Amino acid sequence: VWANNECEPNCETAYGDWGTCESNNRCMWDVNNGQCRTRCGLQGSPSQCAATGGSMCEWNTLTTNCDKKCEFRANTSTACGTDVTCYWDTTDSTGVGVCRKVCGLIGDTQTCHDRVSCSWDVSATKCMLACEVRAQSDCAVWNQCEYNPSLSQCNRMCGYKYADQPTCDADGLCMWDVSSNSGACIRSCTLILKAEYAGASNSDIAVKCSSTDMCIWDADTSSAGGLCKKQCMYRQTDETLCEMEIDCMWNPLLSQCNQQCAEFGQTDCRGGTMCKWDMANQVCMRKCIYKYHNETNCNADITCDWSNLNGTCRDSCSFHTTGGNSTTCNADSMCYWNTTSNSC
Repeated sequence: VWANNECEPNCETAYGDWGTCESNNRCMWDVNNGQCRTRCGLQGSPSQCAATGGSMCEWNTLTTNCDKKCEFRANTSTACGTDVTCYWDTTDSTGVGVCRKVCGLIGDTQTCHDRVSCSWDVSATKCMLACEVRAQSDCAVWNQCEYNPSLSQCNRMCGYKYADQPTCDADGLCMWDVSSNSGACIRSCTLILKAEYAGASNSDIAVKCSSTDMCIWDADTSSAGGLCKKQCMYRQTDETLCEMEIDCMWNPLLSQCNQQCAEFGQTDCRGGTMCKWDMANQVCMRKCIYKYHNETNCNADITCDWSNLNGTCRDSCSFHTTGGNSTTCNADSMCYWNTTSNSC
């Protein structure tokens, strides 16, 4: 071939082994195909780069040069790290690691999406290093990333990560906001905790929790200081699963999972259709008609009685004696207040 104003050996045909091939500074050995090739930097066009360079070369649209792929430039993390256009990627299927071109130099969405360690920024139309592989110091460099101290991990913000409810809800760090008409993927209630907010008090976290429509602060929990979690109506949509939640109960009037009566104070309890206030024990209880659906379970509760007339479970008259007063007793058409015994 004619090069440098003189006739030079054709790398592809002149050499058949690694040693003689690499001895010519115009040539490089293709370990994948066992063939000598002309070095990538000598290719002057995208077509020559792809054809002559084989799998070892790629055209750089930014510099308009044919470059040797990072995979063939270095085979150790140390050597790879000395090249600013490459990085050591341990997210490949082997888990061993390979030297690859930095995400920012990838110019198309498909190649970017195919790389586990890269994510496409739609607004900037640019390929970025994925949040999940970033160090804490590099996490906030991309505005779509946030560092989670409780997990010691950089993660992509839920709103940028998912655009539909199934994929959003499948991620334990995220939840689909069904409280708004537009719908969006937001941070899970369970991530609103002290470990995520340096210097915040329990009351600060409670406020942050309650400011999210789908979340509720549970101060009466085994977790130190309280716990932020989904409201019952957003946590479960099935009656059986709802009743399995310790702080939830199924509301047949609304066909909805609601907060358990025991979670309410006196004022909220008296205002709740399904709840009743136990004056003696100063606790809020679920009304018997909503608590039991069969005679056996109903009669096993001393605060309840089975009504053969209606075939439903009702609050017992005796409950008005221990848990109520003459007013609530007389308000019940099935009971009357005995002034002699001062009981219902």
